[in-house]
Order: sequence, then structure tokens, then C-alpha cells
Amino acid sequence: MTLRASFALTILFSGLPVLIALFDRRETWPRRAVVILVPLITAAVVLRTEQILAKSDPQAKWWLPTTLFTIHANLIAQQMDEDIARGDCGPHGCEWLHEVSASLQEEIEKSRHLPKSWRSLGFDPDYLMYGDSLRPWRDRFFDGDTDRQLHFEMSYYLRTARMHPGRIAAKVMQQMAQFYLGYKQSFLATPRVKLARRYSRALDVLQPHLLPSYPPFTHYVEKLKNLSFTKATLDQPVLVTVAGALLCFLFPPIFFATLGVVCFLSSDLRRLYGSFAVVVLFAFSYSFGNCLITAIVHSLDVTGYIIVQYSFVLLSEWMAILFLVEIGMETRRPRTEVCANHKGC
Repeated sequence: MTLRASFALTILFSGLPVLIALFDRRETWPRRAVVILVPLITAAVVLRTEQILAKSDPQAKWWLPTTLFTIHANLIAQQMDEDIARGDCGPHGCEWLHEVSASLQEEIEKSRHLPKSWRSLGFDPDYLMYGDSLRPWRDRFFDGDTDRQLHFEMSYYLRTARMHPGRIAAKVMQQMAQFYLGYKQSFLATPRVKLARRYSRALDVLQPHLLPSYPPFTHYVEKLKNLSFTKATLDQPVLVTVAGALLCFLFPPIFFATLGVVCFLSSDLRRLYGSFAVVVLFAFSYSFGNCLITAIVHSLDVTGYIIVQYSFVLLSEWMAILFLVEIGMETRRPRTEVCANHKGC
């Protein structure tokens, strides 16, 4: 579900050329109607199917409010303290809100000492979301009513975003920096992967949940338990590792250099390479949209959100390298010709 959400803006950006083409005067209204109606009908079918399936999935309405609440738990705790200080505590009163705030801060502090504490957030939201952290809240603060708890979580996230949009924006920028300032990239991979660790991690993800009594799934879990002790490894060629590390190191300067060159293209270069520049920016928009929606809803501390972008980040980086080389050669060409005729160059 989280990965699907992370591609929401990617889909929007990928459809921009089609949307722009709709405004072409040469397009007829029937063609425009087809282009508009087909995605709308498809989206309606997908969303309706989602609604039907959500009725039998108790986590469907739980995931979004709880994710937003736990990912922004530190900011929400600050907002609660400010509300208590002002006496703006809502219908439950300041004493009740103080207990909730104290419980939240206590759980955040516990998560800071876990080995999985997320680097950018400074605590472990997975502990709050999946562990025995906020689960007792339903009975302790909400009289056993899950819907009331979910409403409270979503309401306080929205209140925090409304009262302090700067804090939310700072969190988003901090998350984006993980990708665009270079210390977390799709290409960076270890030369040796210990499979036992990966199987153990998959097993850890399943353990907190109530596992279904389904023979194939039970067999799968047993297989994971056995494989979590395997000595097998996946060895990556050294050349691939070095190339990945180099691409990881070069991505931020290439990205920002491309933006700078595009912004300051001369009229002649814009005429020659304007279309190429648009295509390169379009390629970069895939990863930008993916990172942006992830930064808003979740966190790029989760490596999966980075790895899943590997193919189109690799494509966009090589396109940008080609674009910069072309611009450099075209910029250098007049000077080379002048130097050929003037020995003093």
C-alpha cells in the first residue's frame, strides 16, 4: 500500500505530456474526450474495486491515519503541548490530552533506543505503529472505539499541519535531502548480501501480525524460519559495485547541474536542445514525484522507497550526462574554431 502511494505523483508527472497535448489546437474534441474518459473510467473501476475490497480489510481505514500520526509523532507531540499550554484542549479537556501527550512522548523516547531508530526522524515510527505502543490507547483513551482513535490521529495530524505548516515542510525537505543530497541512492549496494539477514527481516515483518491459517502461507513462514539460518550469500561483481557507488556519488551534482544549465540556456542552445532538456526534466520528474509523495506521507529512511526507483533513476542520470556533454561540446565548439584560426588561444 505504501509503495503504491509513493507512485501517485509519479503517475501524475508521467501523464503531463499527454495533458499538455490536449491543449494543442490541432487536436479534435472526440480525441480529447477519448484521452480524458479512458483514464477516468479506469480510475473509477480501480477505486470502486478498492472500496469493495476495503470492506473486508480492517487495515484499509487504519493505515493512512495511523501512518501519518506515527511518522509525525514528534511534531504532533509538540502541538499537543502547545495546545495544553494555551488551554485549547478540545472536548476531552486538558487533563486527558496531557495524559495522551505524556504517553506519546514516552513511547517516542522508548523507540529512540531501539536499534532500528530512523536516522532522519530520530525515532522508530514502526515501533509506534506495529508494536505494543499505541494499541493500548484504544481501551485506555477511547473506550475501546477504534474509529474514535483513528479520527483523533487524523485530526491531530491535520491540526499540526494547519498550525505549523513550516514544521511539516521542514520534515518533507529533510526527507527529500536524503535522496537529492546523496547519502541514500538507488545505486548504492553492498558487494555481498547475506540472505539469512533478508529472510530474518521478512520474518520479523510478519511476526507482529495475526497470521492466517492457510497451508501455503504456513509453509512459507516455516520456510522463512529455516532460511533465516542459511549461510548462502549473493556476491555482486566488484565492477558493478564501483559503478553503483560512482553513480550514487555523481547523482546530486548531475541533477543540480542539469537544473542550472536548463534554467540558463542561451537562446541558441534553447533552440537546439530545448526539446532534449524537456525530456531530461521529464525523466527526472519520475523520481521527484516518487520522493515527494513519500516524503509527505512517510519517510525515505525506508530503503525500499529508494531501491524501487532504480531503473528510472539510472535512465534519467545517463540522459542528464548525455545532455550535459552535448551542451558542453556545443558551447566549446565556437571557441575551438576560433582557436584553430588564432594561435594565441
